[in-house]
Amino acid sequence: MRPPDWHEHPDDIPTIANNVALLDAKISGAKGAREPFSLELVRSWHAEIHRDCRHVPSPAYVGNFRGSEHPHLATCNVVFGPFLGTPPDRVGEALRGFSLSLTQRLARLDASMPTSADATPSRLNPALECTAQHYALWLRIHPFVDGNGRTARVLANWILTRYWQPLIFPGRPPVDRANLIAASAAAVDPSTDDSSALTRFMRRRLVEARRAAGS
Repeated sequence: MRPPDWHEHPDDIPTIANNVALLDAKISGAKGAREPFSLELVRSWHAEIHRDCRHVPSPAYVGNFRGSEHPHLATCNVVFGPFLGTPPDRVGEALRGFSLSLTQRLARLDASMPTSADATPSRLNPALECTAQHYALWLRIHPFVDGNGRTARVLANWILTRYWQPLIFPGRPPVDRANLIAASAAAVDPSTDDSSALTRFMRRRLVEARRAAGS
């Protein structure tokens, strides 16, 4: 049997927006924290974002990755825009590679910015590149049935607040959504795998967020 589709229901939009605001506040309140990255952390974000949503077609979809043992996840393919997410039987392997890559990059960034005074523009540039690359890779894998963009934006905020920066994608719907999608296209497309435009977009968003925060 084909797994049921999941698309955001209009009645769930206010719930999701409120949950994202609460998660934003939690992440923003932990600036400089060096919490280890884990896939369980992202699963918890996904569950928090969709808490109390009433129109999710399968409870297994919340906080769980495609390719998991549940019958609704084991064979679930997803299409986003012109792209097909990683096949379900390869999602686990792709996520292990993602986790290893991000953990290694964060270790180097942590070492270069041990204090807030070390978070200079030149040292933040590699952090922005890391954020853009892993944001795009998360979307390319598309490990959840729905809500991958939401969790990718939380991930971007989480990485940069680690280095004492403000949220670059606060709230729901996302800030400057049309330009974010356009900037992401070449990074998400595996045939180009070019995150330069997305990095520039995130740098601009960071400048705007810092200005709004008065820093």
